[in-house]
Amino acid sequence: MNNPVEQRARLLCVIGDADEREALGSVLAGHELTFAENGFEAMRNLNARVFDLHIVDQWLADWDGVQFCRHVRRADRHVPIVYLSTAAREEDRRRATNAGADAYLVKPVDPGALRSQIKHLLVKAMLDNLRAVTEEERLVQEELIRRAAELRAIAADARVSARNAIERSTRIKALKAFLEAGGTMGHFDRAWEPIYTSAWGIHLDDA
Repeated sequence: MNNPVEQRARLLCVIGDADEREALGSVLAGHELTFAENGFEAMRNLNARVFDLHIVDQWLADWDGVQFCRHVRRADRHVPIVYLSTAAREEDRRRATNAGADAYLVKPVDPGALRSQIKHLLVKAMLDNLRAVTEEERLVQEELIRRAAELRAIAADARVSARNAIERSTRIKALKAFLEAGGTMGHFDRAWEPIYTSAWGIHLDDA
């Protein structure tokens, strides 16, 4: 199964300064980068897709990094966030960490330190996601075993609707279990289809 370390990780970079965006693009050229220069663009990108890691500047034209961290954490509790700031005060660092930042780097940021921190966070997320996948697989197996008997009992013309309902309800339960086990939204999106399809083939193909 793919993971953010084996492939190009999807990074959302919320950076207000154009020169800094250009420099970041060179430093992180090995990843799939999406740039946003303000909070509005960041929200538009977050609503369109999920990311493996976020990089956010402390100060944006219409928002700040702390607000961004809080917003991300409401939707994705475990996705890594790297916070960039010109402020070296412990108070600023603590405020960002309390909002959900996993790493706090003071600008000007050393490119090697940034790459190292991102690699560390992606590896950690990968290991957490592997544990979460195990929990997701367990829940999907149990749910489909439970639903198999009721699917066989209904009329053939109602089975398509029933199958769709089973997938929707199982996905909701699996996502909850996955996130509670420490997984990220991006990895759940990648893992869901192969896990569900495999479990369905084992338990419900003959229903």
